[in-house]
Amino acid sequence: MSAERYLAFDCGSSTGRVVAGNFDGRRLSLEPIYSFPNRPVVLGGRHYWDIFHMFGELKNALRKASDDGFKSISVDSWGSDFVLIGHDGSIMQNLSCYRDGSLYEYRDEVNSLISSKERYRMLGVAELNTSNIMRLYQLKKTNPSLLDAAAHFLQIADAFNYLLSGELRGEYTLATTSQLIDPAEASWNEEAFSRLDLPYRIAPPLTDSGTLLGRLAAPSWLGEDGINGADVIAACCHDSAAAMLAMPLKENDVLYVSSGTWSVVMLRIERPILTPEYPLRFMHEGNWGRRPRLAYNLIGLWLVQQLRRESDGLSYEEMEAQARVSEPFARVLVPEDDPAAFKGGVRASIADLCDRTGQPAPQTAGDYLRAIYDTLALSYRALIEEAEGFLGYPLRAVCVAGGGAKSALLCEATAEATGLSVTVGPSEAAVVGNIIAQMAVHGEIGSIDDAPEIMKTSFGERHFEPSGRFGGAVESAIETFEQLKAEFLQKPT
Repeated sequence: MSAERYLAFDCGSSTGRVVAGNFDGRRLSLEPIYSFPNRPVVLGGRHYWDIFHMFGELKNALRKASDDGFKSISVDSWGSDFVLIGHDGSIMQNLSCYRDGSLYEYRDEVNSLISSKERYRMLGVAELNTSNIMRLYQLKKTNPSLLDAAAHFLQIADAFNYLLSGELRGEYTLATTSQLIDPAEASWNEEAFSRLDLPYRIAPPLTDSGTLLGRLAAPSWLGEDGINGADVIAACCHDSAAAMLAMPLKENDVLYVSSGTWSVVMLRIERPILTPEYPLRFMHEGNWGRRPRLAYNLIGLWLVQQLRRESDGLSYEEMEAQARVSEPFARVLVPEDDPAAFKGGVRASIADLCDRTGQPAPQTAGDYLRAIYDTLALSYRALIEEAEGFLGYPLRAVCVAGGGAKSALLCEATAEATGLSVTVGPSEAAVVGNIIAQMAVHGEIGSIDDAPEIMKTSFGERHFEPSGRFGGAVESAIETFEQLKAEFLQKPT
């Protein structure tokens, strides 16, 4: 068995992937092992994730990876959704899915139980809106016997780490996405459970990022597959927190973007900002070392994925080539953060908006793609302005990793819209961060602070500087963006 080989199971809401990381003491290389599509299952009009199918696919990946051996494995996932664990240790129900509209039936009621001022004091968020807290409250209202019978709830990556190791823990960065964590104390907020009349006992024991859970429990969980001997680690189990470990920069005066299906815009902070005057959309989540992180989710490359499906078989490369010759910053979209806003189709929705707002009608796939990229870049600019307002100091750079890091055009648009240097990290940011955390646990690197240098050595580093050549177009686009944003924020929810 290679002592330098680590497995990351990056469990995404569209694809699950297992990737091996091989470290030679200086450079990290990635080796794709296995991937599978992950789609919600609709039963009785409700949306679920099939955790049992997902675990079967993970076992397939482990069989394939076991030929060459691996030292450890960890799972990272998106932050919403969970399973209930019974007192006998079994999974009580399939995973609820954040895409299920019924989750938000009680949103107003939940928010009324804890005032906005108290939400900031207790939880560091403007609004309680994740599917975790909504689903728990929904269960209390509609199926209280199920909630009463549960011993714990486990979020997705925690559930897989539990199935692999037999150790039931809630990793801190993932737990913070539940909106039930006190960011000042870095622990479950018992008062929030009480206010919502949720049983506090179901909160799993918290553990730090980078916790060794134990060995693969092959006899009890993997049957006769014969896969054993490796460690199971709770690395940074929230994919955005894992992506932060893969960023080539680590300063507090940088806007970080994990650019994938969602664009997760993040800030490093030294301590939580819990004043009731804090008026903004960022929410507190966790980083390695139980440190706080501010995050805001923007709809991201999901729009590009949908556009490609509507574009007569064009590849991403072909669409981007068309966008290269499209007029920059000529079209601005509503800064929506909900895919439902595009339920009529991305092309139709963008064309309709352009028509209603007097913007040029898009003609090619490149025109549509350019509008998406430019709007994302303008959204980053607006969030920078908001952040500088409450941080009290200017941000000097943008650091992008994830799938969007592969698009030079998106990075260029970000530099032009923000007027800041853009540094690009690895496109497989969550996977890399997952593996880096495992390496730190095993002493393969001196500390997690060594990660930026490993990123530069292993994956290189690209920079994009603002040229200023689109100054007039950018200023006009900013004005249109601000008008559309004001209209959007005034819409009833």
